[in-house]
Amino acid sequence: MKTHFLIILSLSLATMLFSYSCQKEKTEEKPPLITSLDDIVINDNFNYDMVRGCNINISTRDPYGNAITGARIEVYRSYDEETNSGNLILTGITNQQGILELDYPLDFVTSKLFIVTKYIGLPTVTEIEVVNNSINAVIGGIPALNSFKSSYSLKSIDASYQYLCAFNSSGVPQCLITPRDVISAPMLADINAALPERAPVPTYHPEYLANSNQTDIRLLETADVWVTVVHEGAGNRNALAFYTYDVNNPPTNKNQISLIKIAYPNFSLAGSGGGLFSGDKIYLGQFEAGTAIGWALIASGYTGSTVNTNAVHFYSNPDFNPETNINLRQHNVLLYDAERQLYLIGYEDINRMVTSCDHDFNDAVFYVTSNPVEAIDNSDMPFVDPNLIDSDGDGVFDVMDDYPNDGARAFNNYFPGANQHGSLTFEDLWPEKGDYDFNDLVMTYRINQVTNADNLVVDIISTNTIEAIGAGFKNGFGFQLNIPPSAIANVSGLNHTESIINLSANNTESGQSKATIIPFDNTYNLFDNVSQGYVNTKEDMEYHTPESITVTINLTTPQSVQAIGLPPYNPFLIINKTRGREVHLPGYQPTNLVDPSYFGTFDDDTNIAAGKLYKSKTNLPWVMHLPEPFAYPKEKVNIVNTHNVFGTWVQSGGYSYMDWFQDNAGYRTPQNIYQPSN
Repeated sequence: MKTHFLIILSLSLATMLFSYSCQKEKTEEKPPLITSLDDIVINDNFNYDMVRGCNINISTRDPYGNAITGARIEVYRSYDEETNSGNLILTGITNQQGILELDYPLDFVTSKLFIVTKYIGLPTVTEIEVVNNSINAVIGGIPALNSFKSSYSLKSIDASYQYLCAFNSSGVPQCLITPRDVISAPMLADINAALPERAPVPTYHPEYLANSNQTDIRLLETADVWVTVVHEGAGNRNALAFYTYDVNNPPTNKNQISLIKIAYPNFSLAGSGGGLFSGDKIYLGQFEAGTAIGWALIASGYTGSTVNTNAVHFYSNPDFNPETNINLRQHNVLLYDAERQLYLIGYEDINRMVTSCDHDFNDAVFYVTSNPVEAIDNSDMPFVDPNLIDSDGDGVFDVMDDYPNDGARAFNNYFPGANQHGSLTFEDLWPEKGDYDFNDLVMTYRINQVTNADNLVVDIISTNTIEAIGAGFKNGFGFQLNIPPSAIANVSGLNHTESIINLSANNTESGQSKATIIPFDNTYNLFDNVSQGYVNTKEDMEYHTPESITVTINLTTPQSVQAIGLPPYNPFLIINKTRGREVHLPGYQPTNLVDPSYFGTFDDDTNIAAGKLYKSKTNLPWVMHLPEPFAYPKEKVNIVNTHNVFGTWVQSGGYSYMDWFQDNAGYRTPQNIYQPSN
């Protein structure tokens, strides 16, 4: 796997950095464990936050420093370059200023994110260290001068191969031309339209693979020839080589190639396994009229010191390649850019018969220029086509659009991740304290905010899964957005059985100043044959498969994430079919339909005027939000006796053991965590 770009981000809030430093110091000192809730001294301002709002600002720039518009950006919690997959959280497209800016609820435990660009000319994967509640990253931009600590040397190689010039330990040739070519944003836009990421050429540009097309450079007159690096999107450290032959007497098999010259021993960009930059250029030489220049990509050929000539070669002559399916033997496309008078070549660097091949022909992208410019024969050669398909006309090409046939929708955005769920866990005796096993309702969720071509939200798809019910109460669940009910066109997927919720025509709850969604009004009614008792909290009882409910919210007009509020929004429990008895996360406001007579009774110490909400007299909560599935306690087992560092985290004000809910050494008492017995 290649080395990722690493961007150390500047801090926007010094206090957050100080807090994180304190957390690290206290964790290393291993504060004493707290085994009783009564022993915890809790700060009045502590709200049990495990997630905070994070502003993500990503800027894309061409080598001049100008904005690159229309670049698809994906943000992942984790990413594997070898499989090109990971845990996706955000997707969007850069605006006219080359910026994608989104707010996102990020947990305190996550230490890094991965920015993946689906755009030729930009780094494919950029690893970002998360150190604060804002992320500012510039992808691309004016390249640095090539500067290397290692010296250049010319290594020995097989007799039928030759290096064009000496190279350093990164595989960068010494004979690069200064200054390098600068590849402008308009040129990158055309190249991306011609060879877009993830777009199989046989599907989107089958004309590139016509049998009559040229795949080699053929000279009509004597000319000087150069090759310029554009992009590489491969996981391999490939070598780029060339060979020459008489146009009128081409080799009929690869064994007839007498000499292969290696131009780029390691066709990999700086920060991606090599040391090249887009625009790096090399002079191949002067060639006579009637000469053809063929290409060979030596897959994973660079060893770190030399090129392994025994590695698989993919030639520009399809007949020399290893695929048994003759329709899949072509490994490069050759396109003519008439406007710029250059010849664009895109390569596929793995066997095209394997299932992991994406057939987008942009694993290695370079162009060829000549002097005189008219020396290269451009007949039987398709043109660089800047007109990629946009079926729904929303300005996002089909290959970059998650909804290519829907002009109102373009991208999926997940919290806490496409492959991850968060948790909401409740104590339902509010305003009384309860037993603090936090299993009266345990619910996992995943939310997809669907955005359009302007990165505005058009739909919210919330999937909630009931994992456990540790109470006899028949509770309902709701959440509130920051926008008015009129901003909602329709809500679908609700499960209401108790006639305690009054709905407006759009299926939001009536009588609310903010859009309020009630997915279900009785947890028990989501299960078959469970009307009372307990669900998945007592190991001596039958295990029930968790039940899910998915609610889809269609907005009247697209809204910004800032306007809606961050997932999971303002979630709350409706206790035992009593609509006014609603309990929220600590610090969160009640809805208009709360019964305020509950406030300040029994153990509750809510005082809205003073800004204290849904905490007990000793500052304990009734609801918690975790960024991952919760390993909840068995029935009647207190949380501090199950998650051993929970009390220390609380008493530290959240600075120590931010990861208290994870399965780290000494963090849990396993026998106190519910495990299904069948």
